[in-house]
Amino acid sequence: MKEQLWAQVVAGLVLGLLVGVLLGPDLGLFEDGAMQLLGEWIALPGELFLSVLRFVVVPLVLSSVALGVADSDEVDRIKALGLSVVLYFLTTTTIAVTIGVSMAQIFKPGHYIAEDQVASAQVQGDVNIQSPTDALVGNDSSIPDQIADLLPTNPVASLAQGDMLAIVIASAIFGVALLALPRTESRPLIDLMRSTQAVCLNIVNWIMKFAPIAVFGLIADVTMDNGLEVLTGVSAYVLTVVGALAVMMVVYIIILAVVARRSPWRFLSRSREVLLFAFSSSSSGATMPLTLRTVNERHGVNPTVGRLVVPLGATINMDGTALYQAVATVFLVQVYGQVDFGLTETLLVLTLAIGASIGTAAIPGVGIVLLAAILTQVGVPEYYLGLVFAVDRILDMCRTMVNVTGDMVASATLDRLLGFKHEDIEAAAENAPDAPTDPSPETDTSSTMTMQRHGQQ
Repeated sequence: MKEQLWAQVVAGLVLGLLVGVLLGPDLGLFEDGAMQLLGEWIALPGELFLSVLRFVVVPLVLSSVALGVADSDEVDRIKALGLSVVLYFLTTTTIAVTIGVSMAQIFKPGHYIAEDQVASAQVQGDVNIQSPTDALVGNDSSIPDQIADLLPTNPVASLAQGDMLAIVIASAIFGVALLALPRTESRPLIDLMRSTQAVCLNIVNWIMKFAPIAVFGLIADVTMDNGLEVLTGVSAYVLTVVGALAVMMVVYIIILAVVARRSPWRFLSRSREVLLFAFSSSSSGATMPLTLRTVNERHGVNPTVGRLVVPLGATINMDGTALYQAVATVFLVQVYGQVDFGLTETLLVLTLAIGASIGTAAIPGVGIVLLAAILTQVGVPEYYLGLVFAVDRILDMCRTMVNVTGDMVASATLDRLLGFKHEDIEAAAENAPDAPTDPSPETDTSSTMTMQRHGQQ
């Protein structure tokens, strides 16, 4: 266990669950105030861990996306990648939403909810949901205005606010401009960005040593806040969501085996640290530095592909979130019982879930806010959200793991389809150790692969 990081993370997760149950509301050993204070201290290592990862996200995305465009001699493939990644994300998100609607229609979890649960949901929904929903639904900008707003008018403000979609777009524009310059003029900035990326990944390597402690604190805090009792009332809904997410994981396995031509089991095995942390943190944004490192170093994806697909995927590729919103919408429509859910409503949910998942902030809890906007459109009272609010964080952990898996599968698949692979990169992946080591700045993996590829050409 000392040599296997994933085993340490699993141990932290299991211990966190046990401690959360012992100190949480199920056994009632502490009063609410004392339990909340204790949970905050237990969660502190995990919050510090997430803060450091969020600290490196912006410079890592900025350097990675720009490098993915500028530091490549394969201009035609870069153009093909830009179009292909958007089409791929739209396809998998559509599949995810279709799975979610279908599973909810087949198992009908809304038929298992009693009237007294709906009554209690009204109180909880009014207290917890109203404010963030108003902010979201109140955005009455026209669609052309929203499209125009995608282009950042103030890159510095986007960096300061952490607006990830704007940062990705600005970085891509910057990379294209660098690509158009003569190599003698663009080389200093490219070297600077490569060094920035190497520094960020080195920080990630350092902080990963504390991942087991962070996972323990985060899981214990979640369990103490929610307890296990919240699962009993909406267990059919929880099982439907988890089952639909499992079906989506099967879809990823099929894509890996048939399209990417990779061993799904080896792929998932090499991704286990990232997936465990995505589950624990409920944030694909915080997990993104680990995802990018795993894609490039352990899966042998060409750095050009990984630098573009992973940051963009963490911004607009939210298959798990879109699927969750589809299941939750159909579930609450079934509970409400006063809305006809036919073909028109199904297409509306498909469109809204896909649209809402694009550009979603990659932070915990945002899915419940987007769900509120969708329910408003289909005619379900907002207070019904109280039925799913209690278990949202638990399901958020599951759907974040699916989101991150989708980003890694997309990288491997597009790498294969667009012919980016090279023998030296494949060999690096085959020889990669199960537990990542701390590379020195002089031997940064992504930089080494890029230089090897340029040397061959």
